[in-house]
Amino acid sequence: MARLTKRRQADTKAIQHLWAAIEIIRNQKQIANIDRITKYMSRVHGMHPKETTRQLSLAVKDGLIVETLTVGCKGSKAGIEQEGYWLPGDEIAYSMQPFSRTATSNKDWETENHDWYCFECHLPGEVLICDLCFRVYHSKCLSDEFRLRDSSSHWQCPVCRSIKKKNTNKQEMGTYLRFIVSRMKERAIDLNKKGKDNKHPMYRRLVHSAVDVPTIQEKVNEGKYRSYEEFKADAQLLLHNTVIFYGADSEQADIARMLYKDTCHELDELQLCKNCFYLSNARPDN
Repeated sequence: MARLTKRRQADTKAIQHLWAAIEIIRNQKQIANIDRITKYMSRVHGMHPKETTRQLSLAVKDGLIVETLTVGCKGSKAGIEQEGYWLPGDEIAYSMQPFSRTATSNKDWETENHDWYCFECHLPGEVLICDLCFRVYHSKCLSDEFRLRDSSSHWQCPVCRSIKKKNTNKQEMGTYLRFIVSRMKERAIDLNKKGKDNKHPMYRRLVHSAVDVPTIQEKVNEGKYRSYEEFKADAQLLLHNTVIFYGADSEQADIARMLYKDTCHELDELQLCKNCFYLSNARPDN
């Protein structure tokens, strides 16, 4: 049954700034409390203390930052309970120490079945969950034809509806997709150069379903795509993940947008005239 739910609330860019603040403060052997975090965010990112406090609270609710309560053991804070913030996972070893207790437990990331951010605008908030795949959408981001009519019925996202159209000749489709993915590889070089590595320990806290161009190429070579729409959906997923992890205004997001736009253009050209598309790409001698 279709349902609206708030998967996440905190801004992904703010979350990553907060993670950096906590790491830096912890590396200085200090408690990452609200005072130190707000000062860092104000100094480095120009964020108002009220907004920092709000985003920190949302990040704790989202399970992306863990709040602990600690009894100070020296100085003016000796014997006084104060809050401290940790990256998910880091607080586990600390919670085993005396004079500390975890205020908010870490979530089990393996049990998450759906993305946390709208597949169209890549932002958090109240989203509609697809019954067939991991994707979620804001109602306002859907065109009229895809909006939920009845909450008691099942709901399929635009991507799932589009990929139902299977292409009959998989061998022919594989030939065309190999042309497209080879150019995707060329264009993705800049994306790989400018990107942080996706093995970053916090990457999977934000990116639900990871994909890259080598993965797409492998799926093409193994004939796993059932339709051009399914291939296009993976190109869109690459854009979705890039915007979430690097930010909508980042250079990486600009590259990913261009990559997706070019891929869509090539697919459109292919649909207009398959023979023309083949001849312009294969360039046979005769």
